[in-house]
Amino acid sequence: FLRDDSQRVRKAGGKTVPVTDAYIKPAPLADLLPLVDAVNSDVKACNNQFYKKMCGGKLEPVLETVKYVTGKVPLELTTLIIPEANDAIPELEDLAAWISDTCGRSVPCHLTAYHPSYHYHRAATTEAHLKNARYIFRKKLDYVYIGNANIPGSADTVCVNCRKTVIKRVIFDVDTGGMNPDGTCANACP
Repeated sequence: FLRDDSQRVRKAGGKTVPVTDAYIKPAPLADLLPLVDAVNSDVKACNNQFYKKMCGGKLEPVLETVKYVTGKVPLELTTLIIPEANDAIPELEDLAAWISDTCGRSVPCHLTAYHPSYHYHRAATTEAHLKNARYIFRKKLDYVYIGNANIPGSADTVCVNCRKTVIKRVIFDVDTGGMNPDGTCANACP
């Protein structure tokens, strides 16, 4: 389905960016990647117990998919921060280190807030949890964003050289005034 639709979208001049849990076998993944323009993949945690309990699956196939995609198409990663499930400091440090070591410092990472829904009613992720997770991730990664929460500045892109905001985001409004048309920092950074 995704392969067929990706081909149709590309023929029509569009772009395809699958948002995935990264649970895909190697052969279909190899067939799919040439047809997509980027991938946004969930990496929900960095321990197998979480995947077994919360997702009914295993961590290793997810990590293998992310490794395979890295360098082949633009990649962004998303982690839903769930209080008392995957937000322990050592676990966040391990995940940030794995992402940095595997995908590089510049892979964009989105840390999203959990909100109670359907069958799972744990308390929602607090602003403090999200800010703490972002602080931990930013030690290893250059582009870390907070999602599902309206925290001023947390979704902005900051130049890694001059530390000035190049893209400002407020909910669905985007201001690229700090960027040149070619995507570089407007502050003449190297």
